[in-house]
Amino acid sequence: MKVLIIGAGIGGLTTALACKHFNLDYEVFEAAPEIREVGAGIWVPPNAMEVMRRLGLSDLIAKNGKTLESISVGGPNGRLWYTLHTHDVVQKFGFGTVAIHRGRLQKILYAALDLSKVHVGKRLKNFSANEGSVTATFEDGSRATGDCLVGADGLRSQTRKQLFGEMPLRYSGQTCWRGIVKHQLPDGLRGAMRELWGNKPGQRFAYSQITDSEVYYYGTLALPAGGSDPAGTTKQILTEHFGSFGKQATDIIADINPDSVIRTDLFDLKPMSTWTSGLVALLGDAAHATTPNLGQGGAQAIEDAFVLAMELKEQPQNIPAAFQSYQEKRLRKAHYIVNTSWRFAQLTNMKNAAGIGIRNWLIRATPASITDKQIEKAYKIDF
Repeated sequence: MKVLIIGAGIGGLTTALACKHFNLDYEVFEAAPEIREVGAGIWVPPNAMEVMRRLGLSDLIAKNGKTLESISVGGPNGRLWYTLHTHDVVQKFGFGTVAIHRGRLQKILYAALDLSKVHVGKRLKNFSANEGSVTATFEDGSRATGDCLVGADGLRSQTRKQLFGEMPLRYSGQTCWRGIVKHQLPDGLRGAMRELWGNKPGQRFAYSQITDSEVYYYGTLALPAGGSDPAGTTKQILTEHFGSFGKQATDIIADINPDSVIRTDLFDLKPMSTWTSGLVALLGDAAHATTPNLGQGGAQAIEDAFVLAMELKEQPQNIPAAFQSYQEKRLRKAHYIVNTSWRFAQLTNMKNAAGIGIRNWLIRATPASITDKQIEKAYKIDF
């Protein structure tokens, strides 16, 4: 069996690794001209680390990132409302959360593959399927044929568009500035992830060390979609929006190279009940794009990849049935993550001071039992 994988992001590369793990042939096709270290940071939570353990890469990922000792949410004055301690998580789930450069994670996955099977500069144009095979045609005129096709081509998936037509994306109401900065947090914070919520709609600032000399940060604010920072103003804008979040925020902003800041509007995809059709399946953001409020977007793609390859291994003579089993095993959890993350985004978008005050109190007053159930749903894997 040969699996054609569209997209060499985290989901696509993990799908290829899972195929390799289950002795399935694969080819990966990436639209970009090269696979290089781009993007900002990513948090790899315990559920994703467990999959990576099965694929033989958990130690390497931990070595190239920073295992967090605590994850906290608090107010702009630095007062913490809630803290999750990694020690407790490791005891229950086997791993903590690893903070790492997204591009570095991508390169680790890439290097573990047969590189002759990964092709760059291959933007999908369309595909055609018959009873026994799928042929993908790329914009450069080349083609590839396999037994099935997996669309791991992201939020604006061409595979999804051909399967199900245009599907409108859902704007969270927030713009995000993020990046990697050469910076070292104080001793007590080098193992911490902090996300601080402000008093303006959508206002948050977060950071964590990802290596001994690098910090991943992001800031969000409720703004209309489609905006941009005028040339030369990015650092001033970050200071205006997030300079009131305390010394750590101002020190990080002071060290930022404005040219390295990535500004994007945050969209997701309203949950879909169908991810597959015949010999074609969607995976990761192409199937269930989520806003980045739970640190689970990449992790859900990683879970998808393992389950999809496992089902193909178990049902090689009936690929549509294998894809249907994959969907049934993954749909409920993926939808839970998308919907919960969306609700978090809308909580931070509150506009009136009274509502913001009640929101902050509710977060502080949430019983540990409820939080534990949410963590269990996110971190537990059942395959």
